Formats: sequence, C-alpha cells, structure tokens
Amino acid sequence: MLPPSISLTFSLTSFFVLRALSNRIMVTSYLGLSADDMPCCLSEPFFMNFPFESSMAPTVLMDLWGTLIEPIIPKDFYYRTRVLELLRACGIEPSDDLLELAFSVYKNVEEELSIIRKNTLKEISAKKALSIFFERLGLRVQVGMEHLKAYSKPFLELTRLKDGASEALDTLSSEYSLILVSNISLAWMGKEVLRKNDLSSYFSATLFSEEIGYRKPHPRIFQLALQLAETSPHECIMVGDELEDDMLGAKNLGIKTVWVPWEHTHPRPPGYVDEVAYSLIEVPKIVKRMIN
Repeated sequence: MLPPSISLTFSLTSFFVLRALSNRIMVTSYLGLSADDMPCCLSEPFFMNFPFESSMAPTVLMDLWGTLIEPIIPKDFYYRTRVLELLRACGIEPSDDLLELAFSVYKNVEEELSIIRKNTLKEISAKKALSIFFERLGLRVQVGMEHLKAYSKPFLELTRLKDGASEALDTLSSEYSLILVSNISLAWMGKEVLRKNDLSSYFSATLFSEEIGYRKPHPRIFQLALQLAETSPHECIMVGDELEDDMLGAKNLGIKTVWVPWEHTHPRPPGYVDEVAYSLIEVPKIVKRMIN
C-alpha cells in the first residue's frame, strides 16, 4: 500500500494528465496550438529532482491578481473600458452601438480563449488575443505597443492594492525570499503594475505565464520558481486566492499553501489548502508558524 503522501501525489498527477488528454480536441488550429502543446506531456518528467537540504532562506511564492491587487470597479465596466481604449488606439471613437458590438465580440473571444487556457494550461498572449479580436471585428490591425498599452490601461489605472498588501510584503520580505508567480497574458503589464505600486523591490524574481508559456496550475511555473530560489518544495509556501491555480498547483509539487479567499463566506477549504488567511495582514504570522 502506498504511503498517503505518495498516493496524493499520484492522484493529483493523474488529474492533470487525464484532463489534458481528454481535452486535446479543444485546441484549435487558428491559435497555432497542437497536441504537442498540451500540458503534462507523458514524454516529459512531471517532477524535478529537488535537493533535500538548502542553505537558502525559506521562500514564499505570491500570486498577483486577486491576492495583492484588485479592481476598483465592476468587472463589466472594467472590460468595457478596455474595449473602448483598444478602439481609440485604432483611431476609432466608437458610437454606443459600435462599442456594444465590440464589447460582445471581445467577451466571446475571451470566453473561447479562457476555455482553451483552462484545458491546455498553455498561455495565449494578449497580443495573440488582440489579433483575434481585431480580426473578428473586421479591422486590419497589426498589434503594436499602442494597443498593448490600451489593453493594459484598466489593469494599471482601475485597480488598487488590497488592504494590508504593503505591510504583509514588508514583513515577509524582511525574513524570506519572495517570488511572484502570476497568470498574466502580458508580462509588461504585470511588471508595470508592480512598479506603479512600489512592489518590485519586494521580489527577488517575477514569473509571468506569458514569459513561461504555461499557466498555473501547470507544474512548470512552480518548478522554475523553485529553481530560481534554489530550494526544495518543503521550504516553500504558496500564497494565493485561486483554489485550483494557486493551491492545487503548488500542492501537487509538495509546496505548502496559504489560501487568501476573496470573501469570508467560503465553504470549508479542500484538503490541499494548509492554512486560510482572511486578510493579507494575517499572512506573515501564518507563514512564520508554518515554517517554525
């Protein structure tokens, strides 16, 4: 009979492999993806060989969106603002009807890409997404920096730091190595929001899914974080708000987890969540207790 830890690892690994295999038909040729791009390919090792001991300080992996920053407006208005800025970047001042049409097209594109991202764990860049959006609108546009800046505008201007974020990062960075691990389709946008909110200096490294090519919960992004930290999973803790992307993805490699849910009224967390912090200000104490 397998020990519980090995049994858990096997079951979680099986989850990713079976989901990837069952969803190969979701990958569409117009995105340039193929079966070879699927996560958890059986021809690749799922785990790295991690050292049992490390001289490095314990490492904390942090998520960005929903964990450290949050939108200040409703989701619908946030994306309408993005579509408006994209049209303006194309030299179009849209009528109400055109804006509604463009918003509907944008939502459809994002829903399609969201399904593909979820089922392949392969990142699709903002540049690729915008190319599809403009094509669906019938616009002949070569996506450039002006369009990427327009895409980024609500992310940079209509978001804020969550309560306790700066204080938590101050405390954590004084005792541990911090690495940002974020699902984001435009790495420049992620780096810019860190700079704008004076967060860059807290992190020894930043890993964005656009640059890695894979999204959490794919193991590759977590493996790279462990490599950069030169540490092993048992000396690492993941802090995030997403159960599957952050918590399950980290736990699959043996990394301890701290869940920071958006609301206080969540049901009992699943077994792969080690601790729950209902505010960021609680995180340093929880991390310290887990490490000690």
